[in-house]
Amino acid sequence: MELRARDLLEAGASERASRLGAAAAVHYTQALKDLSSLLDRICQTPEQDCDIDALFTMWFLIMRYEACDSETTGASLLHLDGIRLFLRPYLRDDGQATEKKLPCVAQAMLLYTLYLDADSATGNMNSGQFCLDFLSRDAHDYISHEHLFLSVRSALPKMWGEQYPISELLDDLENYRPLRLYHLCQGSKLELLRLARSTTHGGYDDLKKLWRHVESFGDEFADILLLAKKTPSSGGKRLMWTVYAAALDFHALQILCSSLDTYNETPFKPEPSLSYIFSVATKALEEDPRQVYRFMWSLSVALSKTNQAWLSTQLAKARVLLPRFGVPGLILEQCVGLHVSNEGAQ
Repeated sequence: MELRARDLLEAGASERASRLGAAAAVHYTQALKDLSSLLDRICQTPEQDCDIDALFTMWFLIMRYEACDSETTGASLLHLDGIRLFLRPYLRDDGQATEKKLPCVAQAMLLYTLYLDADSATGNMNSGQFCLDFLSRDAHDYISHEHLFLSVRSALPKMWGEQYPISELLDDLENYRPLRLYHLCQGSKLELLRLARSTTHGGYDDLKKLWRHVESFGDEFADILLLAKKTPSSGGKRLMWTVYAAALDFHALQILCSSLDTYNETPFKPEPSLSYIFSVATKALEEDPRQVYRFMWSLSVALSKTNQAWLSTQLAKARVLLPRFGVPGLILEQCVGLHVSNEGAQ
């Protein structure tokens, strides 16, 4: 994606970008064939962890490509149905785990696939249910949204053991808090979407509960939010792009929560969060415009509240990379249930 971003964001639709797109389409077609062959092999022979790991990795990479390609709209939903069917033997009828366990890499790829579904949910009325199903599972269930995150964060040390480099261990520890904030925001986004789609009458109490949860982890990660605002640049540290993305998601989440508050009882003013999003995103994208795809969700929320030309320009660039992405404020307006105020929507 970053190769494509460099060409399309800086040089327009260049010949090289066209070649990259054509090559990606060829690889995608071959990957679909490989996926089918691998599924046949798994179904016809005794299961091996390496095959299960490869299967979930292929599913994730294929859907990652589909998220960037407007010609494959709808295909990801078929893959999600396939994953759901494949996971049935790993779950009892009552939804609890069985003796079968997904291997470590497969769990990681499943978590990343859940994130893909969550990212597309506010821009696609047909997306999000897959991730919501995992979000609703008991946190102690090893295949729940929460337990997958906790397991995956220590996957590499468990796989490599004493061979795992100290530098990587330190990097993992450094990354944990911003990743945790990002994960909590992902879950809350989906819960917010569930409330917006709900046809029951208990939505307002659930919204207050969600707001308290968001406030709680906002307090817990106040250091991350401050770091994103105060640091002058990434300093070449990969960590900072996770910090930026998580912090912007948090402020965008607050804005959407307040938008669903039809009784105006939430003690929240969107202006400081809008200013925060604009300030942090401007700083980050001046340093590296290719990273705009990380901020699409938060920038879209901000655009639904203000007519900033800069935001429109950035989202136009980002949609070169992710053409299927929708504006959260607009999609929530179409949801039945709680009313959404969406001032200034484009």
